[in-house]
Amino acid sequence: MYVVGFYVTYLLISLAVTAWVARTLQKHGHAFLVNAFPGNAEFARPLTRLLVIGTCLTAVGDIVLADRNVDNIFTFRMAAENAASGVGSVLLVLGIALSFDLLVLSRVGRTKA
Repeated sequence: MYVVGFYVTYLLISLAVTAWVARTLQKHGHAFLVNAFPGNAEFARPLTRLLVIGTCLTAVGDIVLADRNVDNIFTFRMAAENAASGVGSVLLVLGIALSFDLLVLSRVGRTKA
């Protein structure tokens, strides 16, 4: 019973956070890329889309491949702790991926200027 609750909670929260990050990146990433690649605005929109896809694939890959010890979930507390740990892992992966993207793009923008 708790295993099903764990998976439902983990998947719903992780996918919701991933969708929110993707939507935010899609909405605000274009302006950042136009700034990073001045004079090449038509390049920014497809690159924004590719960054969104890459971020989503990375997060969903972490969600799917995450090793969860669900055989030992006997209480609600254990299920909640495992779900929180899984969501934390997804947040960490998304944060690292976005930080890396921003670092690379800011360096590209500085070399172009």
